Amino acid sequence: EDIATITGVLTEEQRRMADGLQKFMGGDLAELGNEASMKMYGIKKYQESWYFPLKVWDGVKSARSDKGISGSNENRAAHKGWSKRRVNNASNALVIGDFTKDAVTHIVEMINYNTMSPAIENFNKILNYQQKEIDETGVNEGDEYYVDVETPIVKRNVRIMFQEAYGKQALNYLETFLKDLNGGMVQDQRSTLRDRMISVFRKNAVAGSLSVTLQQPLSYIRAAMMISPKHLMQAVSPTYWKGSHAEMVKYSGVAVIKDMGRFDMNFGQSAKDYVAPDRKENVYGKVSNALTVLPELADRMTWTRMWSAVKIEQHELHPEMDMKSEEFLQLVAERFNDVMMATQVYDSVLVKSHNMRSNKLSMKLLTSFMAEPTLSLNVLSDAVLNVKEKGGKAMLGKAVATFALGAVLQAFFKGLMGSGRAPDDKKTWEENFLYKWYQNFIGEINPISLIPGYSDMIEVLKKGELSDDAMGVLGKFKTAIDTVRNAANGNGKGVYRDIEDSAAQIAQLFTNIPYKNIMRDMRAMYNWVSGDSYAKRDTSAAVLRKQTEAATWSADNLMGTINTWLGEAGFKTSNTAYYKRLYEARERGDEQEAAEIREYLMLGKGVEEKTISSKLGSMYYDDLWPAMDNNKAEEIGAVIKKLTDEGRQAKDIKSAITNHYKAAYLAADSDGKRKIRDAIQKAYKKMGLTAEDADKVINGWTKKSN
Repeated sequence: EDIATITGVLTEEQRRMADGLQKFMGGDLAELGNEASMKMYGIKKYQESWYFPLKVWDGVKSARSDKGISGSNENRAAHKGWSKRRVNNASNALVIGDFTKDAVTHIVEMINYNTMSPAIENFNKILNYQQKEIDETGVNEGDEYYVDVETPIVKRNVRIMFQEAYGKQALNYLETFLKDLNGGMVQDQRSTLRDRMISVFRKNAVAGSLSVTLQQPLSYIRAAMMISPKHLMQAVSPTYWKGSHAEMVKYSGVAVIKDMGRFDMNFGQSAKDYVAPDRKENVYGKVSNALTVLPELADRMTWTRMWSAVKIEQHELHPEMDMKSEEFLQLVAERFNDVMMATQVYDSVLVKSHNMRSNKLSMKLLTSFMAEPTLSLNVLSDAVLNVKEKGGKAMLGKAVATFALGAVLQAFFKGLMGSGRAPDDKKTWEENFLYKWYQNFIGEINPISLIPGYSDMIEVLKKGELSDDAMGVLGKFKTAIDTVRNAANGNGKGVYRDIEDSAAQIAQLFTNIPYKNIMRDMRAMYNWVSGDSYAKRDTSAAVLRKQTEAATWSADNLMGTINTWLGEAGFKTSNTAYYKRLYEARERGDEQEAAEIREYLMLGKGVEEKTISSKLGSMYYDDLWPAMDNNKAEEIGAVIKKLTDEGRQAKDIKSAITNHYKAAYLAADSDGKRKIRDAIQKAYKKMGLTAEDADKVINGWTKKSN
């Protein structure tokens, strides 16, 4: 009577829609269900012409019904309530919910039943299979062997044997993976306050970010592991663009999952939301989604080009086939799916690492933005492990080449954005960009940096505390409050930066609109165009070379951090440092320490001070070069005074100047030569020499080169 009352208020249009969905469930979906039940049980379970999946009220369910993976729950996809027969005289209360939502939920569950259940059911049968063995404890009497008939039969479970062979962690990985395939991730990740905070944190970090947009197409490079670079380059041509995305989504299941998942992990919709999206979105959600349009477009463009590349490849292999035929497009889709699963990131249980599927808060934070790095590391490690196989060396070469090229370009875009977001008024734009680029490159080319938690380890080494990213929303909020406090105490970075780092950050956390990201990139673009935040001078090749050297040992990467950390602890981490200690020991007359260092460096006793000095290079003069590049007499004078106070003689400083500037001077144009000569003259004067003395040395360089 209740149902009749409810259906009585429906319009004719609503009735037609409901009848259409019910017919679809009793027809197409029933066929999917029967296909799976035939594989699993040899029977067709869904033969009713009219059915609808009824739900039992949660209040009367057993508390154990959703726990664990034992029993029927080992394959939850196969043991949904609607997969069981109706129980006569059942007394549990039924829930009458939203018809459309219930129908869409059933569509998704039946698709899972059809695609996942047979495979999981078979795998569980294997994993739980018991091998019967007789413990043949007996005695030998002559040539005959008698088995003790009272010895019981031993049952050896495959699950136990797997653990014995590969360890408990391997079995845990396998069981967790099966659980996740069964919807464990969806079931475990209910919308708690913690999960909503992590979701907001992830979205705020990338929405409205120009850097994220620029980096999306870089995954195209990784596809070269499986697709010829020739085909990838051809696919860039606009000739292949038209209609490719709709075609790709129509024929490729992986492309559909990517379309659902959007441009990054944890941003996507569920299958239910994808089939029937909720149109009621608040204004903040609409604005936030609008600000992810650019990275989504860049990502869609990249995948569309890869689809086109596979079409070009398959047409070359099968020129007799019509490129518009169903047979050809199905062939392309099969190859495309293989390439994408091996080289691309998309939001699926099947391609997420064990750590990324974890429900632990710490692991969720550590893996928040590690989807691309994790895949790159897996591609590289797989190639290394398979190098002994046929074609393994070629695959390793491809993996290394794509990894290196990806690191170069990744560092380029990060350096480009970093040079604008964090300008340096002591460096020109070129110097700042090169420093940022090389600094990022050192990190990107290091495979260890692809491991979740690496960057946080660096932060701990540098500062003794976790980064804001590792701490999530609370860390960002704390930093914003600290910025407000510093600004109030007169220790701010400037009005714009204080607003960006505090007010914009707090507003971003609470409204889900990425104010800070937008302000940060607007400031970067202003800095690029105006150039007001950079040093106003030309940059020599020698200075740019020094930027790369400084970035190599910068504390922003592992080498620099460990070098600094160990150095502060009293350890020396390079031969150059030992040469410096040897020089200093000789100067203060400590022959015992000098002898110990010589022994470590395997140097002969007759090593002269001149040889040691040449090994040191210009490390004593690191402060001199920026002063001379700035060409300011007072700065040059201050550094030279410091050098002479430390015991450096004029001849040593002159020699260092020659070694540092000679090549740059000879390679410079007339204006560049004039600036270098002027700086050297100032340095000579500060040493008590004359401009003519400097000219004499410089003119000698020119004569020797001629």
